Amino acid sequence: MRQDTKIFAFLAVFCLGLVARQTRTATRDQTNSRISAVQSCKEIERNVIEPEKNLTWVHPPKTGTSAANLLYRYACDVPSSDQVRARLPHVYLREKYPPEKMCSKLHNKTQHRFGLHDAIGSSKYGISYEELQGGLVISLRSNEARLWSSFMHSVRNKRWGSSYGCYTNIDSIQDFQPGRLPQLFKSYVQLNSVKDCQTKMLVGRHCCDESRVTEDEFQVALGRLKNATYLIITDHWELSACIFLQRFGGENLSIYSFNTRRGSPQKSIDKVRNKAHKISQSMMRNHFDEKLFKFGLNIFNNYEEKKCCIDL
Repeated sequence: MRQDTKIFAFLAVFCLGLVARQTRTATRDQTNSRISAVQSCKEIERNVIEPEKNLTWVHPPKTGTSAANLLYRYACDVPSSDQVRARLPHVYLREKYPPEKMCSKLHNKTQHRFGLHDAIGSSKYGISYEELQGGLVISLRSNEARLWSSFMHSVRNKRWGSSYGCYTNIDSIQDFQPGRLPQLFKSYVQLNSVKDCQTKMLVGRHCCDESRVTEDEFQVALGRLKNATYLIITDHWELSACIFLQRFGGENLSIYSFNTRRGSPQKSIDKVRNKAHKISQSMMRNHFDEKLFKFGLNIFNNYEEKKCCIDL
């Protein structure tokens, strides 16, 4: 009887190990396929297309630096063997592969600032929206997710928006006890220098501009979103990368799955975030960025190439 028990225990452990191995394999295969464009897709028949103009990436803060790996490798002569997981890929790639020499598909007036948080038609470019139209790739992120990421970045740096030049006169930021974060977030999302960052950048204003966005400006932003060459939805990154590869071509590389600036573990802060979202939801609902994201997401969901990709 004791021998039978040992045999049963051995078989149980063996089976559990087999299941675990199969699960790991399935997970690994799933991860590898997340951004795999289905080259043999039968649902649509089309060749890859070329943008009307060389690319300019509009990258609002906290909408995903990881996209630099995809866009720079598409537009520039970066060997596929170089898959260095740089924390700031736009900086690493610009320095190692100078855009003026290596990037035939980046706009020659914006390539030197690739990946930075410049607005459309920014004075730093010295170029108008009309000159960029036809090559604009715009990153968007859901309003609450972007604001929370920006807020937590500010908390860690002990200053509101410290890396973006968005400074405020809130004195209460000195005390960052977790229990106080929901109320601080509620104050944060009401700041004119914080809200509607994505909308501002689409009309040529700095993300942290303290002037309120007008309805006329919002309509301009919607028009520019509608006419963009491509929209990257940070909340659906793997799908965004897959559709991009299917539409414009390019080699599918494992580096595209790498999250270059992963945030703090979510489990420890989820309850705080949920409470913060609950007490701030009604305010965020009125933000122009809330409406802008929904509009952009609708455009994205209607990309024909989406049929050839899997949203995981």
